[in-house]
Amino acid sequence: MRKKLVLILTMLILTTGCVNIQNASIEEIINEVLNSKETGYNHTNDGFKYYLPSGIDVIYKDEYNEILKSKGYTYYLYVDLVKYINNSVDTVKEEKDIYYSHVFKKDENEGIVNVYFKEKNSYLVVLEYNHAKVEVYVKKQDINDAVANAIIITSSINYNKNIIQNMIGKDLTTVEEEVNVFEIKDDSSSTLQIDDTYHEDEKYDSEIIR
Repeated sequence: MRKKLVLILTMLILTTGCVNIQNASIEEIINEVLNSKETGYNHTNDGFKYYLPSGIDVIYKDEYNEILKSKGYTYYLYVDLVKYINNSVDTVKEEKDIYYSHVFKKDENEGIVNVYFKEKNSYLVVLEYNHAKVEVYVKKQDINDAVANAIIITSSINYNKNIIQNMIGKDLTTVEEEVNVFEIKDDSSSTLQIDDTYHEDEKYDSEIIR
């Protein structure tokens, strides 16, 4: 309960205290979350758990993907369990000629947030950190909110190695073939490939499960 309280207080600081989300830079928002001393969780999946910010609902999940809804926006969360098991890390590099790109680091863990202008007032926010990726299309005025939600989720993910190995059925440290769950669809949408069995009416409780 104390850990959950700390995360709630972190969000209050972001929105009303030292770092106001709307007035802060993306870099400031990320640093504020990463430098918080404690983490917790209130949502679990089969092989991982994380903190789900208030106001966000999980409407679909499988072993690698979750679809989240908040304020009319759809967030796509993907976790790369293979890279986690193999302790494999991709090299990240800031992109040029896009609306915003920033590489960040906490201890030895690097991450990146990219914001792409798509059309009219539509921006694609893509944040990768801690073997996970979050994507969401938002309006310009909601970019900071989206970044705050994405970094809170990805930075709070805690993986269960034993469960993941049992799920996949073998020790992945012996697997040579690269498995990339972050495969981009080959169409006009930059959102990542998800299970076609998703139905929007599927709801999951975001309250504490354990």
